[in-house]
Amino acid sequence: MRHIAAAPASAGAAAITDAPPERPTWQVAPLMGVRSLGDRVFDYLPPQSHPEGHNPQIGRLVRVPFGRRQVVGVVLGVGCADALSGIALRHVHTVLPRAINQEGLELARDISVHFVAPLGAALGLVAPQAHAPAGLGQGRKVGWIRPLPNAVPERPLTARQREVLRGLPTAGCAMKDACRMLKCTRGVLNALVAHGVAALEQRTEPVDRNDGVPDAATSTVRSSSLGDSGSAADKKLTLTAGQSRALDWLVDRSRKGGFDHVLLWGVTGSGKTEVYMRLLQEVVGSGRQAIVLVPEIALTAALAKHVEEGLGPGVAAVLHSGLTPAARARTLRRIEAGEASVVVGPRSAVFAPLDSIGLIVIDESHDSSFKNEEEPRYNARWVALWRARKHGALVLEGTATPRLETWVETRKTLRLGARPAGAELPEVEVIDMRRQAGSGALSPRAAAQLRDTIAAGEQAILLINRRGHSGYLFCPECGWVAICPRCDIALTMYRPSRGMVGGVLMCRHCGHRTAVPEVCMACGQAAVVRGVAGTQRVEEELHGFLPAEQIFRLDSDSAGRAGQAFSTLEAFAATSPGVLLGTQMVAKGHDFPQVTLVVVVDADAALYLPDFRAAERTFHLLRQVMGRAGRRRRPGLALVQTWNPETPCIRMALEGDERGFYRQELEERRSLGFPPATSLVRVVLAGSVDRVDAAADQAANTLRSNAGTAQVWGVTRLPRLRSVERRQLLFVAGPGDRQLPPEVRRCLLELRSGLARRAVDVIVDVDPEWFS
Repeated sequence: MRHIAAAPASAGAAAITDAPPERPTWQVAPLMGVRSLGDRVFDYLPPQSHPEGHNPQIGRLVRVPFGRRQVVGVVLGVGCADALSGIALRHVHTVLPRAINQEGLELARDISVHFVAPLGAALGLVAPQAHAPAGLGQGRKVGWIRPLPNAVPERPLTARQREVLRGLPTAGCAMKDACRMLKCTRGVLNALVAHGVAALEQRTEPVDRNDGVPDAATSTVRSSSLGDSGSAADKKLTLTAGQSRALDWLVDRSRKGGFDHVLLWGVTGSGKTEVYMRLLQEVVGSGRQAIVLVPEIALTAALAKHVEEGLGPGVAAVLHSGLTPAARARTLRRIEAGEASVVVGPRSAVFAPLDSIGLIVIDESHDSSFKNEEEPRYNARWVALWRARKHGALVLEGTATPRLETWVETRKTLRLGARPAGAELPEVEVIDMRRQAGSGALSPRAAAQLRDTIAAGEQAILLINRRGHSGYLFCPECGWVAICPRCDIALTMYRPSRGMVGGVLMCRHCGHRTAVPEVCMACGQAAVVRGVAGTQRVEEELHGFLPAEQIFRLDSDSAGRAGQAFSTLEAFAATSPGVLLGTQMVAKGHDFPQVTLVVVVDADAALYLPDFRAAERTFHLLRQVMGRAGRRRRPGLALVQTWNPETPCIRMALEGDERGFYRQELEERRSLGFPPATSLVRVVLAGSVDRVDAAADQAANTLRSNAGTAQVWGVTRLPRLRSVERRQLLFVAGPGDRQLPPEVRRCLLELRSGLARRAVDVIVDVDPEWFS
């Protein structure tokens, strides 16, 4: 008889009945992101001699054999072994002490259905501690030594040993603390134990800290330096008329209870964060809980500090992928125990195990980072709305530049049109690079203004949305461009690394690296020329007239590890004069009072991407970064370098014509058939060149036969990545079809499972953000 890992359950998770089967099986979904598994569950025999053999807890985490390894899974139902005759079933190996509650199970199933995601991957989102050891985060094991009263030593003690014994606390202490207090070595303490006058045991050292929330005594970033203007701790702060109207409406709506979805649309620096803080006070004061989502990990620490300044220490908890496993375990225990009422973090924080949610804030809600680009490809906005409906909570999206979809679909919009405390929006000046460009990335006008700003003791922010030193290398004679041998993508030049002279070329997709050639690799006749500038090249230009200690670079290369971005922002906040240079990370939610100058080095960077949202992204980025200047009473200036000043999205961003841009963009989307006029599902097929074309044609024909009134666009060739060929289809439905028809979802699951046997991967992306 063939011995397999488990038998696939025939009909999903069966319900538990009053009359359990004679030989029950547990139906388990492995917590794996394998797309071809779909929503299948597998039958296992209960653990031997387990009291829950007939009635396992639905949602219980278990460890099961799967192939040649053991994996963690979730019990979703029971079946009957008698219906699986001829199959050798294996036993559940271990029942773990954790379980997913009913809300988590329902949410995971709906994510799996809506986003056509593997059920195991969706369950992994709501089981954040599934793979963590049981005692993780509870504290370190330490040696605990205590004196034994009235004990007679087996041998006479030395004078030093008697002195240490007298100094030991009656209740005992950790060995390391005893060594520090009594200025002795561990050898002396071990001798006391050996002589029978002290006892040594293992104890767990308690952990008393709030992971991810900076200490007010050590953090150099002021409470308002990473949020919108104002601090909830400042009781003397007077709200503007717009803030008061918005807050009154939100408080009244929150007290009425029930689900609602509101957009807080305020210009940069208008005090949206102050509205959040006071609304959080209302929600937490009423005994309910809240989640605050931000687009970047770098923004979490200071925003959590905001919350604790206004609501009290220990109220906030920070959740994000940069926490160590132990810190994450401690934070989740605090949340589950009800010690933290407000959870702050990027998109994954939306799954925080809160049981009485009254408010979910999505700050900078226009940002694309709220969509997960890996399996499962969920959108945190969708999850926030799902949980808010479940809890009867309020969802508040805050931004200075709403997404077009949000602008169209949100039930209620509250406007904040002015900055508080007399601050004015910055003056905007266009630098036409066709006439004013210099020899470097910075125009003479921008460089001169930057020098004046530094001389005045003020700060500046420079935005260039491109990493590395140069975007590409090319030959001016034959047109050769350095391309990755594994990807159809131009290599990016970086500064010289160890062992290389003249720099290194790197692929940002597969990591391929090679030295920069001295001459063209194709014709060998000319020296290669560096293409468009990146953050490293602009940093080199700044070093020409600024000391290194006044320059701070912030991009995904310089902020690789968790906490590094916040450290960079802390250092910049404490340095005046200073310059913060970076990619779009510098445009997100920062509030530095000393910043009076913003320079957009290349406003056209995103315009030429194959993306129907290119104009909208450019408009958002320009409006966001220009708003970082002049956020107090000091006047601000924004210099925008562009080769296309007449482009509508750039012109409207500089003029502040927000409604005009949204109306024009909506008309173009409707005429072209893009969201919000339609709903999109992106289907990417990846495999070898001899298989992917036939698979893509099969997928297109199958989808068209099941599409009904919807359309299927494609097949389109995508750039090769990591030596894998890719083809793309777009499933285009009407604006009201927010849920995939069941027959289309079934079709996609069957295609994914069937093509996996032919080594073709099928990636389904519902409501995609990117198309490359």
